[in-house]
Amino acid sequence: FQEQGVISLISNRTFLLLDQMGLGKSPQAAIAAHCLFLLGRISKILIVCPKSVIPEWGRQIRKFTTMDPATHNIIVINYDSIWRDKYAQEISSFVDKNTLIVFDEIHRVSNRKAKSAKFCVAIADKAGWVWGLTGTIVKNKPEDTWNILRIVRMDTGGYWHFLRQFATLGNYYSKYAIKEYKRLDKLNELIFSKALRRLKSDPNVIKDMP
Repeated sequence: FQEQGVISLISNRTFLLLDQMGLGKSPQAAIAAHCLFLLGRISKILIVCPKSVIPEWGRQIRKFTTMDPATHNIIVINYDSIWRDKYAQEISSFVDKNTLIVFDEIHRVSNRKAKSAKFCVAIADKAGWVWGLTGTIVKNKPEDTWNILRIVRMDTGGYWHFLRQFATLGNYYSKYAIKEYKRLDKLNELIFSKALRRLKSDPNVIKDMP
């Protein structure tokens, strides 16, 4: 099943890998990135992740590829630092059409108003390849999904246009308040037009588990 994940990533410049936690999203992304390096499709990799897993990314890259973050064009940085003045200019200059960005735990940028989320959208627009990894994408709250889909360049229109497709707006206090959700099946279809998710209980996963 992990081979399918690697192939799906390599085959899509923008993609969401939504496997359940524990199924190896990071190794799949590391192997797929290495393949793009070997094929000459990218020359730089930017990995954005929670601070706590930065060391783990280094270990995964060394374990599953022949790349070394210390000697290859690879930057691993956390969401809390990436937008700050100390790093923002360096990251913006690093990202171009030859760059792959991997957003690990991409649900961290679901808040469209957060500075980190805005910066991630800006650099994603500049990159040649953008992948998002998470096991906890919120499929039943459109307001938390829009920014994630925006980062992987899904044609969602503006925020309010997107929200009106999947929610009824307006109550006594505000015309912008969400009254109820609708067409969530269509939202699910939209997400999985550019995403892959497997569970530990899936038969194809069980047979491949050690």
